[in-house]
Amino acid sequence: MCYEIFILYLQIMCHLRINLSCLTLLLLLLFALPAAGKKRTTEPLDSLLQKLYAQAPSHDQLVRHYESELYVKGVDRPVKLNRMIQSVPQLMRFDKDVESYIFESYSELNYTWPFIFDRKVLAVNGTFPRMRKESDNLIQYFNVSLYKETIIGNHLLSPFLKQNARFYRYQLDSIRGELAFISFEPKYKNTQVMDGRFVLNTRYNTVSETELNGFFEFMKFNLHVYMGKAGYEMVLPVRYELKYTFTYVGSQIEGDYISVQRYNIVDLSVQPRPRKKHHHDITDRYQLQVDTAEYHQDSLMIARHRMLPLLPEEQQIYERHAFITDSIAKLNRPPLRASTRFWRKFGEAMVADFGWRFNNNEERIKFSSILNPVLLEYSKSRGYNYRIDMRYTSDKPSGRSLRLSPRIGYNFSFKEWNGRVNLRYLYWPKISGFMWIEAGSGRRVYTDAVLNEVKKAAPYLDSLSLSKLHVDVFTDHYLEVKNRFEIVNGLDLTTGFTWRRRVQTKPSEIQIKDVPIKDHYSSFAVNARLDWTPGQYYYWERNRKVDVYSPFPTFSLDWEHGFPNIFGSNGMYERWEFEMNYSYKTNVLNRIYYQLGAGIFSKQSTIWFADFYNFRHSHVPEGWWDDLSGTFQTLNRSWYNSADRYLRGHITYETPLLALTRLHKITHAIQAERLYFGALMMPQLHPYLEFGWGFATHVFDCGFYVSTMNGKFNNVGVEFEFELFRRNK
Repeated sequence: MCYEIFILYLQIMCHLRINLSCLTLLLLLLFALPAAGKKRTTEPLDSLLQKLYAQAPSHDQLVRHYESELYVKGVDRPVKLNRMIQSVPQLMRFDKDVESYIFESYSELNYTWPFIFDRKVLAVNGTFPRMRKESDNLIQYFNVSLYKETIIGNHLLSPFLKQNARFYRYQLDSIRGELAFISFEPKYKNTQVMDGRFVLNTRYNTVSETELNGFFEFMKFNLHVYMGKAGYEMVLPVRYELKYTFTYVGSQIEGDYISVQRYNIVDLSVQPRPRKKHHHDITDRYQLQVDTAEYHQDSLMIARHRMLPLLPEEQQIYERHAFITDSIAKLNRPPLRASTRFWRKFGEAMVADFGWRFNNNEERIKFSSILNPVLLEYSKSRGYNYRIDMRYTSDKPSGRSLRLSPRIGYNFSFKEWNGRVNLRYLYWPKISGFMWIEAGSGRRVYTDAVLNEVKKAAPYLDSLSLSKLHVDVFTDHYLEVKNRFEIVNGLDLTTGFTWRRRVQTKPSEIQIKDVPIKDHYSSFAVNARLDWTPGQYYYWERNRKVDVYSPFPTFSLDWEHGFPNIFGSNGMYERWEFEMNYSYKTNVLNRIYYQLGAGIFSKQSTIWFADFYNFRHSHVPEGWWDDLSGTFQTLNRSWYNSADRYLRGHITYETPLLALTRLHKITHAIQAERLYFGALMMPQLHPYLEFGWGFATHVFDCGFYVSTMNGKFNNVGVEFEFELFRRNK
């Protein structure tokens, strides 16, 4: 026995080139004391869990890289469907009167520590209509890591780590030889925790298999994960079995999926890496976690690489689909009329996004659906807003890209149209050099400057006459041309110019002699902005530098100078704004956003507008995940242009475990809860304070706010935005 162990030891050293620390850990997994296997484990539950917690970080770091094949197959059964199901972008599309569908995929899956997956889908096959890709909602369950803080991406807290033990209760069910059967349940009802059981190998302190039950993204799931039996595969999943029920706005879909993962190359060694010129470059351990390959429906390739045989039920689904397809083809139905095709496409466009791809996916056009709740938002101070977006994107292999983004919107509460067209060209990817041109119209700007000039020229006018002049609200039309590039890592410089034409929103009802009132005012200004993020980590995607994160805040300094008598400009001014903002992740679940900003207008002459860049109701700091943070929800929009200086601050605390955790009937729908606080100082406000509480689901975000002004109660309000499974958070 000792001789066999020694020979295997030499084989591992020659073929795997393992360094001493990884080799020692592997030997502990493979060759624990033989006598230990003959004893029945009688350790208490706490002792077993502590050993698992102690070994979990080592299990996570044992495999540094692997290349594998992943085969997935599944059957979906639409129990009940309605049109709103098309608003879930991660789902397949379903036809009427079809009881079940089958789906198969074959992929190459490469892993690089830490938790970086690069997946290339080689072929898909199935009976879904318009099957262009697999379901993102399901495929994430076949990329799990048991010994990470979260099992799937940034979601679902792992019950196998010490830092997450405070969220779970454990029970030792039985012990059979070297296997301990342990069940667990959450202490709090939440979408981030699960219940289930797992089998602990007490000899190696590894999880042999586990069953996880949870509710996430409106999907109730039951997931079995089976780990390998020997060697390094003991810390790698080899088989998944998933059962789910997806319920959404009256629709219900059920399914059974199974996948097998086969490992071809596994690297357990830590190869020495050359020293980087810049230690913030993490390209060697960071890749995009998305599949960039085009999906191909290929039944022959799937048949060659099918790792599991088709069950009789699955074979019948294929045969039934082939029969129906062949029968329709034999009917020789005449082609649909152009009008019929138009109205069918129009019906799809009403409820679902649509687009086209060209030139091997280098060029893409995407339109938002006509009736898309995601584009609807409401707040008490701004009313109901709706918009429609279109985007054209061209990405070249060199890293250069061109993006054209038109948008049109309408405010139902104030009956206002607004729109803009943005053209952005990334011409120098290595230094993040890009320029953009943007033209827009429709935003309302409030001012007292024109009214004050009228009062000086005609002091005899009463308040009624002044109100009929309508010189307090103007509509903003603008053109911006800017260029941005990176000076050094983390330090960006933006320069350009802006031309604006503010037109009187409502014409004056009366005319006053000897008091010339213009119906429009123009301005021309040059501007410069510095953005500095110390300690900015990044990686390279081809020739493009992509920023990842920084442990420090971002500091911004914005300057603009207006010149008179250029392109019809009426006045001169100078604007300075400073901003510091940061999004800090305290742990895997909780996050704190904070922001501090100030601004001032100076050197004003004649008519000018106090129109700040950072201090707007639509301004959300870059990098913040929550669109309801960083602005004031109950502040009347006229206040944003009412003073020539301001000082403000915001802080938001986000956690999934707050008040709604106790309400078990609705807690499954809650992603996170947030506490908001904002403060504003202006010459007329000292101070304005706003407090808020809100929650987020996969369908919408909602916040409730109360404010005080100059020490007195001011207002209450609500902000509502649809999300519909957007994965930007």
